[in-house]
Amino acid sequence: SQKVFQNVRPLLGRDFAEVLRLIWAEPFATEAIDHFRHTLQTGEPYAAPSTVKARRDIPQVEAYDWRIERITLPDGRDGVVCYFYDLTERQQWELALQESEEKRAALLEQEQAARRQAERAVAVQRLFLGMISHELRTPLTAIRGNLDLIKRYGMDKDSFEAIESEVDRMARLVSDLLLLARADYGGLTLELEPLDVDTVVSEVYREARVLAKSHNIKIQILDFEPVRVNGNADRIKQLLLNLV
Repeated sequence: SQKVFQNVRPLLGRDFAEVLRLIWAEPFATEAIDHFRHTLQTGEPYAAPSTVKARRDIPQVEAYDWRIERITLPDGRDGVVCYFYDLTERQQWELALQESEEKRAALLEQEQAARRQAERAVAVQRLFLGMISHELRTPLTAIRGNLDLIKRYGMDKDSFEAIESEVDRMARLVSDLLLLARADYGGLTLELEPLDVDTVVSEVYREARVLAKSHNIKIQILDFEPVRVNGNADRIKQLLLNLV
């Protein structure tokens, strides 16, 4: 009680409603006074298991478990008594514990998210390496096959074009790997310039038709209106070749 009323001087002999209004801000002060008066008049006890309110006399928020009951005074008159327990320190510890648990949960979620991201990155890397290995074996097989033909029958135009196409394909794959590596480390830059899309398409067609021919696939360029864009010729060509 000394802590609660420490700033009320003098305390003894003062009107209780006045004391409450010195300690607590409105509307809580009036609400508390009404509870005291109701218990005094009716005899009905009042209980507030946990009341958290800002003090008026000091810059602090306090928490109390309090109960009001009517009693009979020695002279036979009715009076009231208030039992209260200061929960402020306990609630501060509970709040600190809750914040600590929330921080721990947030850190755990961040760790799990980072682990999932790393696992996805490893899975994508494995898939990518598997695809690249397959793509590199394909042109190597074609080159070896055409070299065997050259050894047996000598160089011809078709074998030369096939080998040239597969070597270009391998060069593009290696270029793709280097491009991805630079992108991962933030070193990827693209130089843009005005270019004709039909020119790039024609170059892609010349490179792709040799490979298509070796697989008995026929490709052709459809007529389209000339398009001029601002871009990177190598990257656009790479994209179209991958699509083909």
